[in-house]
Amino acid sequence: MTVATASLTLVAASSASAATVFGFQNQYAPSNWTLTNDNANGSVNTSDAPASISLTAGNNESSLQGTTSYTITAAASGTVKFHWLFFDPAFANNFGYLLNGNFNLLAESGTSTFNVSAGDSFGFRVVTGNTTGLGTGAISNFEAPAPTPTPVSVPESSSVLGLLALGGLGIGLKCRKRK
Repeated sequence: MTVATASLTLVAASSASAATVFGFQNQYAPSNWTLTNDNANGSVNTSDAPASISLTAGNNESSLQGTTSYTITAAASGTVKFHWLFFDPAFANNFGYLLNGNFNLLAESGTSTFNVSAGDSFGFRVVTGNTTGLGTGAISNFEAPAPTPTPVSVPESSSVLGLLALGGLGIGLKCRKRK
């Protein structure tokens, strides 16, 4: 393998491992997520996707804790990153992200980053006391890992040099005929 071929292979491998989906689209389009309510009647608003989504806690007035979760399976290994803003006028709900069923509580706003492996379950959750208010978490600037693109075959430099030599030979013959 020549140095040029090795360099092209290295560049292709480096860029392929960095595949990322920006926003709620492609593998992470809203239609691929699952909304689950457990003793809650919460909802998800995807009308602003792919730019953002909003997850709202339920309030079924049972006075028992409930959860509204919005989850998906990671399409590839890598980093998930997002910005969030949580509005809870009654201070009775919590918001966070899920990773393989584990709830990670978040504050009112910020940016969060965590790693996933292909096949991991992750997503967002709002916890409600089912007594007052409807806390809403808005998620934007979402990024998640995408599957590695299929590599494209690049000709070896010797093949390219051969083609250039043939082209040069053809030009040389054409010039000789003119004289």
